[in-house]
Amino acid sequence: MGKDFDIALLRAAVVEGRIQWHLHALERFLERGISRAEVINAILHGEVIEVYNGSALSQRTDSAC
Repeated sequence: MGKDFDIALLRAAVVEGRIQWHLHALERFLERGISRAEVINAILHGEVIEVYNGSALSQRTDSAC
């Protein structure tokens, strides 16, 4: 997601059912007690507060995803 990130495109993909859940993300949801429905709700109704550029996101090692 860099500066070209477009929340409208992500929201459209969610509405159209064009999203895939990676195993890593599902594992983190379970660890944190978060459901897919909560993630979908956040995508559709939440506010983007920060966008990481691709290189910074890929270098993160704290598993905060």
